[in-house]
Amino acid sequence: MDKLNDLIKVSVIIGILLISGSISYYFVYFLPHQEKAKAQAAEQKEAELKLKEYERQANLETCLNEADANHLRLQKLNGTGPKLSMPLELAKALDKKHNDERDNCYKQYPAVKQ
Repeated sequence: MDKLNDLIKVSVIIGILLISGSISYYFVYFLPHQEKAKAQAAEQKEAELKLKEYERQANLETCLNEADANHLRLQKLNGTGPKLSMPLELAKALDKKHNDERDNCYKQYPAVKQ
């Protein structure tokens, strides 16, 4: 009977040690690593969004510069004199074309959604 009581006591002690070890592992090792992984994933997502926004802005600026250059080239081709004078209807048509090209740039490179 004494040996059975001792065996039960040892079994209970081992069980308590296993449970406390599992709880300690969870709070000391697993949980902090899980939080660190979440933080790294959030940082990576933020970096990707910043990169996409940078690329979008660069592409948009290039597109807008091309539209402006086309507009100036068409004005020079169709204008006369040092002040590039031209008929009003032609100037309106060129301005409309320029505005349409710029609008297409903004449609082609919309803001990055976060």
